[in-house]
Amino acid sequence: MAELKEAQAAAELFRGPDFRRLVRELHESCPWATAYQSWAFVSTWYNCYEDSFEPVILFEIADDGRLAGLLTLARSRTDSRLVVAGDHQAEYQCWLSLPEQGDRFICAALETLREAYGNRTLAFKFLPPNAPVAWSRDLAPWRQLVRLRSHRRPLIELKQAEGPHQWLTKKRYKSRINRLRKNGDFEFRILESAEALEGLIDEIADQYDFRQGAANGVSPFREDPKKRAFHMALMRNPDLLHASVLTFDGTVLAANLGVKEANGVSMGVFSSGHLFANQSPGRLFIIFLGAALARHGMDYLDLTPGGAWKEQLANAHDEVLEARVFFSGLKAWRAGAADSVAGLARRSLAALGLSTQDARRLAGRFRKPDPVRAIRSARAALWENREYRIYMRDAAAAPRPEPEGGFARDRVSDLLAFEASEPGQAREAFLTECHRRLAEGQHVYTRLERGRLVHYGWLAEGLGQEHFPEVEQSFTYPEKTAVLHGHYTLPEARGRGLYRQCIQAMLKDAAESPAAHVGIAVRADNAAARNVIETLGFRYDTSLGLARRLGAVRRWAERPDPRASNETTV
Repeated sequence: MAELKEAQAAAELFRGPDFRRLVRELHESCPWATAYQSWAFVSTWYNCYEDSFEPVILFEIADDGRLAGLLTLARSRTDSRLVVAGDHQAEYQCWLSLPEQGDRFICAALETLREAYGNRTLAFKFLPPNAPVAWSRDLAPWRQLVRLRSHRRPLIELKQAEGPHQWLTKKRYKSRINRLRKNGDFEFRILESAEALEGLIDEIADQYDFRQGAANGVSPFREDPKKRAFHMALMRNPDLLHASVLTFDGTVLAANLGVKEANGVSMGVFSSGHLFANQSPGRLFIIFLGAALARHGMDYLDLTPGGAWKEQLANAHDEVLEARVFFSGLKAWRAGAADSVAGLARRSLAALGLSTQDARRLAGRFRKPDPVRAIRSARAALWENREYRIYMRDAAAAPRPEPEGGFARDRVSDLLAFEASEPGQAREAFLTECHRRLAEGQHVYTRLERGRLVHYGWLAEGLGQEHFPEVEQSFTYPEKTAVLHGHYTLPEARGRGLYRQCIQAMLKDAAESPAAHVGIAVRADNAAARNVIETLGFRYDTSLGLARRLGAVRRWAERPDPRASNETTV
């Protein structure tokens, strides 16, 4: 059986110079080892997360004094769960052993764990492609206790005839690059020091959290306060973290903080901002990164499993396995049943053209039912009147008085401070919508107070047409119109003039833009908002209305001149 060390004894063992030397020698001898099992990576993670996890180490010493096998784990100080060292920070998780000991050592290590920890579960996020797995399929009791799931891994092989160097010469990419270079300082660079990363990591973290919040409903850097320090510590280790950025006039367009292997780099913290979104800066960045790695003699850029967008760039694939080890037969059986149900659900969603993210957002709409809202909706379906009023003004006329300070434009970190404050709001849906609007070139104005997002609003240049679902109609704005929309104030911050201040900030920017007009729409029954708009120089232009009477619907559009009215009944 493998020897087990825990907590302080494990920490002292791993930090010892003799054991460090043995780990490095074993890492060099193990054919399936990755950088995530290196002494440098594991020790950095143990040090950064020592307040949250205590080390658990299983190992065997061969007769000749070499280290024959090693499995580095950790136990959570809060809930006692077992994780592979690195936890979610380690893309590839496995054990190290001498080549001939791969199946035998992991079985011995897991048997020791089973006796020490009883009814637990241990997950390996992705096993490297050449890690031995015959033990999990052929040997008792593990063939009943291990669940494997295959994942297709997208790669960019850098030495193929059709690779990133060749992509950069294609017209569609050359034209994008030339447009960006004509407008400012457009640069791809590999960061060579921790000092260089220090000046950019907060911007990278905001972009990453924003992207992950919109796609998956999580904000990794904000939810894990140690994540920033961990990546800075990795950067201080020579040849461990590969950091690269694509910038425009010093602003990060895209970046990657990935772990470096002997002949390649993995995508890790991949961020992509909204600036020049129509030029696909994330895609350009990956191509620049691949070309730079090829020049340095690397063989591949590992895009890592997951994400349909990666398939558009990959020129090669292989397979990696996710492995879950159960120390209880009943837990293993339950997991198998749950996997079958989950697989059926995924196939059903795919047949409907839905992703798991789509399903999660739809499910969110049915949580926390609100009886009051349900009664109001039922009443409105029988008898209601709705009206939106559209106002216009000249963009060149700057607002008076001048806007107060305190509103930021396009600051993603402010959007990440959003918290649902009323029924029907959801953070993931909010960030998804913000991500879409920023990608379209819209601008967001935000006010942050004590770390809370108290007000936000949007300015869309060249929106063209705006749809109003509440009256089931659309309005087409004149050409060169900047449209102000999507304003929201936290309930406890209302009555302080934030709506007015935000519009004033927008009008000031609109006056300095190519826009000729500024438009804004508001519900006719919102007297306070209409008063703000009218006192800021907007003139009433059009009304769009809907009247519902016991199932009959009448929609109408009306301008101040009655001769221009248009009315339809449905």
